[in-house]
Amino acid sequence: MSGNVFEPRALNELIPDWKTIEDFPIETPVTSDVFKFLWNQNKSLTMPQMVMPKSIDNHGNFIISLGQLTEWMGNHAEEQGVDILAGINADQIYFNEDDSVGGVITGDSGIAKDGSQKDTFEPGIQIQAKQTIFTEGARGSLTERLKSHFKLDKDAISKQHYGLGLKEVWEVPEGH
Repeated sequence: MSGNVFEPRALNELIPDWKTIEDFPIETPVTSDVFKFLWNQNKSLTMPQMVMPKSIDNHGNFIISLGQLTEWMGNHAEEQGVDILAGINADQIYFNEDDSVGGVITGDSGIAKDGSQKDTFEPGIQIQAKQTIFTEGARGSLTERLKSHFKLDKDAISKQHYGLGLKEVWEVPEGH
């Protein structure tokens, strides 16, 4: 069971020699996949490998800590001159006059629960960039706006798919 099963195809293109980097935080290859249907604590049915969907076949993937990988990559990117603005929420997309993405506009801060401005109110700022990378996670709101604006998925063969790594199983008393 894992918090993140990582498919390294893009990483192989970005950093081809990542497996030889001493402090690189990816070490544990997936050794097997098992898909079970559970219906009580004593009974389960294992799905045969030959009928498992390709999207959940993890051969060649790795079990990782996503936090460790993003920290390593963030440090590496900053060493290459990339500005990383962690902890700052992008609220809107800034478009250039030619309709290309020119950056983001951050969210306002200092807003009360009722929507009014507190004494600490600060309006969002426009951050312009030659390149903007949207790293909002699965189905981020700005990413969805970009997909719609540029019709990025109109010719898609399949939509994005997401996996879930199970970290804990809780037994909850019936009725709760």
